[in-house]
Amino acid sequence: MTFLIVSLVVIFLGSNFMEEDNPGKFIITLFSILIPGMFLYFSKDSIKGNSIGKWAMGIMIRDERNPDIVPSYSKLLLRNLLLII
Repeated sequence: MTFLIVSLVVIFLGSNFMEEDNPGKFIITLFSILIPGMFLYFSKDSIKGNSIGKWAMGIMIRDERNPDIVPSYSKLLLRNLLLII
């Protein structure tokens, strides 16, 4: 996911994006890619408790008390936000 986000930034900004004379274009393009990218990254396990890697390995996130239930979207989002720490 990180590779995809960085690749999109380089594709849209070009390889010499740090040498731009227009910092406004840089900031707008960067945030227009990073905000949706970070949202996708932090909600990667939020669809049925699966990400692409978990799906390929046949594993999924389940509630600790009841293994038949997928945790709520907010719990999964909070779980992924805490990955920063």
